[in-house]
Amino acid sequence: MRKNGTRFNLPDLLLLRSEAEQLLDALLIYSRNLALCISWVLQMHRTLGHEGLSCAGVLHPLLIPAYHWSNYVSMDFITQLPNAARGIDAIVMFVDMLTKLVHLAACKTAVSAAETATLFETHVFKHHGFLLLSYHI
Repeated sequence: MRKNGTRFNLPDLLLLRSEAEQLLDALLIYSRNLALCISWVLQMHRTLGHEGLSCAGVLHPLLIPAYHWSNYVSMDFITQLPNAARGIDAIVMFVDMLTKLVHLAACKTAVSAAETATLFETHVFKHHGFLLLSYHI
């Protein structure tokens, strides 16, 4: 049945089958090419003298916070902006990892750690309170 309630006829079913077969063929070709690419990269590393090459290991996903602005806040700087008043040429960005909400604060490129903590206090802490953990990604 189609979404509008009408039935498929035979040419429609044959067309769907051929599209599925084409998709399967494309996936098989992609997987073969990927396997060839991986084997080529490993061969190049061996020939270039990287015998000790090991896999990166198992990736661990980030923990999902239980509440917004609770545990995980990312911090980053946007620098080399045109100079504004009082020598402001950068922006510090605080991002909540759960909701992706952002607090922006104007600063200088040569901002110190103490000044960054003050910016965090004036732009994030006053709205959301004490955070258990913050880190830089």
